[in-house]
Amino acid sequence: MQFKTKEEAQEYINFYSKLAGFSVATVAISRTTSKKRNNEVTRITMKCNKWGKTKEIETECVVPMRKSTIIAKTDCKVVVVISEKGGFWEITRQQLDHNHELTPNSRFFRSHKYMLDEEKCLIQVLKHTNLETRRIVAVLAYLRGGMAHLPYTKKHVTNYAATINRDITNSDMMEVVQMFNKKQAENPGFCYSFELDGENKVRSLF
Repeated sequence: MQFKTKEEAQEYINFYSKLAGFSVATVAISRTTSKKRNNEVTRITMKCNKWGKTKEIETECVVPMRKSTIIAKTDCKVVVVISEKGGFWEITRQQLDHNHELTPNSRFFRSHKYMLDEEKCLIQVLKHTNLETRRIVAVLAYLRGGMAHLPYTKKHVTNYAATINRDITNSDMMEVVQMFNKKQAENPGFCYSFELDGENKVRSLF
């Protein structure tokens, strides 16, 4: 199987891991030494996030610890290597036998909390129309096919929205329109419209 870009290959592997019920972590990146290719990436090694062994560290807690998720390592040997060959990317090595239980129903593994570029543009558009975050999440969930299919939470949307500090460009709007058109093709009952202000900027979205 060939992929046009390393991002496409990584997305495929991440999607597989989501269906199977585990998360992946990039553990090594190799680059070419050729000056003509400007230090380009040629190989990426990804492993199950339970690779390695859990380190036990004894510390004295002076202040309350912030709540965090600790991943129990099992020295899992699952590994997938993708390499660039002739302008395309291929899976050149894979070992998929886990030594622990899988959880295919989990939506919130770290490597699965991804937003599509179209979704980021949509968040930007909706944020500029002063739509509440909970309503933005509802729109994103609808486009994904329901809350059960949304791989991130309201907090992730809020955090991303906080980074938005520029005006919406024509390119942003085109990505949103393409996303809506795709949804409309899947569901003829889905309709939308934009309202512009005097400067041709999006003021509201219906």
